[in-house]
Amino acid sequence: MRLRGHDAGGTSADRIDQRYYAGLGLTYKLNRSAQIKGEVREDWLRSNITSNNYSATTFLLGLRLQQ
Repeated sequence: MRLRGHDAGGTSADRIDQRYYAGLGLTYKLNRSAQIKGEVREDWLRSNITSNNYSATTFLLGLRLQQ
């Protein structure tokens, strides 16, 4: 992704962001009517502008009931 912006000195600069993610999910069937689901995801943003980089980890846990 390319964004046009201004740096701290007031001159225009090209901002380049690179976004990455990886995830893993799992479903465990307790019986015919109940399941436990889990997921973990890692997100990264890398930018050529100082202090705009970040990493985030997300955990999801769910229970599914059906008849």
